[in-house]
Amino acid sequence: MSRALHRPVNRIRLIGLALAVVSGQVGGVQAAVQHRPVLTLGVRCPSGLRSSSVAAVPVSNLGLIELEAGMHYFDVPPVQTSPGPLDLILTRDEGRPSTEQPNLEIEVVMLGPAGRVPVAARFHSTGVSGGTEYHDKLPSARFVHAISVSFSVPLEETSQRASFAQFLDELRRAGKSDEARRLEPFQTNRAMLEQLVREHQPGQYELTARYRPRPADYSQAELKSAPLRLDIVAKGRWFDALLAGRSPPAGGCE
Repeated sequence: MSRALHRPVNRIRLIGLALAVVSGQVGGVQAAVQHRPVLTLGVRCPSGLRSSSVAAVPVSNLGLIELEAGMHYFDVPPVQTSPGPLDLILTRDEGRPSTEQPNLEIEVVMLGPAGRVPVAARFHSTGVSGGTEYHDKLPSARFVHAISVSFSVPLEETSQRASFAQFLDELRRAGKSDEARRLEPFQTNRAMLEQLVREHQPGQYELTARYRPRPADYSQAELKSAPLRLDIVAKGRWFDALLAGRSPPAGGCE
């Protein structure tokens, strides 16, 4: 056979070899991605854990806003120890301060006419859960490790003071001047104001969880959750129930 006849055959072989190499690489990536954990972020409602794939989840400006960040594993990790390779340690966690390096962060931005504005939110972890039978795990996931977190966007300091001053005025109008006088010193006590004026700043927010692994963590892949959009709706003032002698209304999702 002449050299002219060999050349097309060699080219076809080379093309086939290249396609095989590319297919192998793509298949390897797909296999790796298939077993890569997935990080989720949702808000806990009476009906269950909700995300915001279609529209923002409405929540009250009063009461607790309960979040859950979960790591969904598609293989079964080793047995958890504490501390261990599955721990989720949240940065700026007021509920469980840790001396260990954090590997989970929840970023919060406010959405409005000015665009996306970073917000100094507050977080307080309330516990961990999960396992192979966890009811909120993703389809085909075999194991979940989740952390529950209370989330708050406090009023700005000037708004807190104005709200507390309004509360004192309401007490005086209700004939409780002595009680208002006893509470007046709290107006200049920042820590006490934060304890008393428990209200979230209404508005549209977007939250995103980010996982950045520590060297000893089971998963070494950096992960980012789908955005969670919340619409914090004004449902009342923090002191309305106090003035009426009622229990505070339940907060959270509508």
